[in-house]
Amino acid sequence: MRFDQRMEWLQRRGASADLICQRRQAEADTLTGIRNIGAKISTDKNRPSWVDKSAPLGAHLDQFLHAHYYQRTFDRGRADYETHFTRNRKDTDAAEHRLVANSEVHAIRANHAE
Repeated sequence: MRFDQRMEWLQRRGASADLICQRRQAEADTLTGIRNIGAKISTDKNRPSWVDKSAPLGAHLDQFLHAHYYQRTFDRGRADYETHFTRNRKDTDAAEHRLVANSEVHAIRANHAE
């Protein structure tokens, strides 16, 4: 379902204009955050080594997040979302900084290349 269709659906269900505005803002904030991380990841210093420099920005981010997901969120074969959420929810800027920090990126690169 497209974003505009979801908003129409919410309106038909009687959702307030304030709730709809909050949802739109939350989605816009999420997309902005994803774009910001993508811009940081696509630099030569942070770009996943297996992604060609000429690849679209989305490919850089997709591959980095894919590697991060499998290398950093799994514990004994199971994704441990709650631990990461609890640790990162209060300071998302610091979490983003740690994600993009060289030591984190290089560790993901090294593990992915093996």
